[in-house]
Amino acid sequence: MRSPHPHLVRTALAILFLLVGASVSGQQPSGSTLTGRVLDAATGMPVENANVFLAQTLLGTSTDDQGNFSIARIPPGKYRLVASRVGYQMQTASVTFGESGTSWREINLPPRILQAEEVQVSGDAQTEWKKHLQNFTEKFLGTSEYASYCRIENPEVITLGIDSISRDLVATSERLIAVENRALGYRVDIALGEFSWDLRRDQGRYLIYPYFEPLTSGHQDSLLFWEENRRGSYERSLQHFLFSLLAGTLEEERYEVNIGTLPSLRSGSRRGIGAGDIIIQDTDLWGMKRVLFDDWLLVEHYGERGKESNYLALDQGIALVDSLGNPSDPMSVHVIGPWQDRRVADMLPLFWTRKRMASE
Repeated sequence: MRSPHPHLVRTALAILFLLVGASVSGQQPSGSTLTGRVLDAATGMPVENANVFLAQTLLGTSTDDQGNFSIARIPPGKYRLVASRVGYQMQTASVTFGESGTSWREINLPPRILQAEEVQVSGDAQTEWKKHLQNFTEKFLGTSEYASYCRIENPEVITLGIDSISRDLVATSERLIAVENRALGYRVDIALGEFSWDLRRDQGRYLIYPYFEPLTSGHQDSLLFWEENRRGSYERSLQHFLFSLLAGTLEEERYEVNIGTLPSLRSGSRRGIGAGDIIIQDTDLWGMKRVLFDDWLLVEHYGERGKESNYLALDQGIALVDSLGNPSDPMSVHVIGPWQDRRVADMLPLFWTRKRMASE
């Protein structure tokens, strides 16, 4: 395994990406339907008002008083199904859908173990929590130009503290964290699976399951502003580079890629990629490609806002990437540069990416 460079900010954002193998062009079918029921794993009784959604999409619902739910018009592909409710442990599962049809799934939510009776929070503790919240917000949303347009609407649901052993900032939330993104035009409800950040080294990881809802506006200027920012966010993303790499359109998408050791690339010693430097292989996994290369890549993109440079390496020189450019394991990809600063504030739902590519 490659040892991290001492100056590498290893921001491993374990956002659960969706793996989609279907075509993104041409006429789209009506899609599949998922129905099911959410039950209390201990009693077998129905769970009302549970959140059920497909992560990183706009497809979701809540259960009725009998625990029933239904999600329709699901495009073909592989997704992460998420079910959560206050008082229960969140459950996730991988689900795959074809071009049409209806499937049924029972979800059993284990009750959370009751905590000790809540104690009154002192003024000092509240001050410390606010300090932790400031750090969490920056690491969670990122520091891109869009972060200043974002607001966590319900910070009071986040439990924050310092781990007694690692001294990392850790965060948990039993409720969905609601983020309003006025730059991209979405409200994002986020189920937090894990958050741990080493504030001294400014590196960490988190696992999130986002559910998107478009914001509404009667002003055409706002709609154009959102669409322009969505396009800009996507075209400067790691996902866009990996998609272009798989599609063989790096030159068309205005990328210049050099390969070498990190010190040599940083010192200006460059060698353009040639035959055999980056290997792309088919796999037995639906819609997945295997990407292999050694050393580091210097990825330069010449976009409408000028040149942007990022460095990219693969853990053990290999990564699985889906047909839309999403790494199946974000921990296998290491980046230095603006990519590492783009987090929740720059997230787009899968279907916007799909729509954008279908229109080209």
